[in-house]
Amino acid sequence: MDTTCLEEQIAGFTRHKQKNIGIVTCKKKIINKDGKKVMPGFGLRGQSKIISGSFAIRKSIRSGRDVIAEPSFVLINTSSLKASGPFELPEFTPDIKMWFKILQKKDLYFIDKTLASYRISEQSTSSSVSKSQGAQFVALINEMMKTDSTIIGYINAKIGVIRSHLDSQLRRIITKISSS
Repeated sequence: MDTTCLEEQIAGFTRHKQKNIGIVTCKKKIINKDGKKVMPGFGLRGQSKIISGSFAIRKSIRSGRDVIAEPSFVLINTSSLKASGPFELPEFTPDIKMWFKILQKKDLYFIDKTLASYRISEQSTSSSVSKSQGAQFVALINEMMKTDSTIIGYINAKIGVIRSHLDSQLRRIITKISSS
């Protein structure tokens, strides 16, 4: 995390006190085990802004991956987190499931600055579950469609299923290449 990350995330909440913000997140870059930038992070793009919770959920579902951020890159309003209940399994999707629970009632503030880095390596938890990541995200899509298909939409769900499997394979390839 960059030295100003928390300060800028807190400012995202304080500047928009009257808004319905539950999560503040930022851009990230992906680095290898040596700290070398492998690629810019996948995720939200554009200017710093408030994004409706339902739009953020649809964007993530359609992308087939968590475009919001890993747990260490988000700042969550405490009352929103408590109101959403506990984190749930399986191992790859508990964070995104929590983001979705919060975003069903709250909005997201996105900071258009790279304030965090995500390190990939063959020994990471993400790599150890990489073969099942696509299937776990597809299960999450199916669960969300059963809960409230109006937030996501049938076409977004179908596109997300395809992209989730492709992203899982791409993640394994990038990890192998960057670890060499």
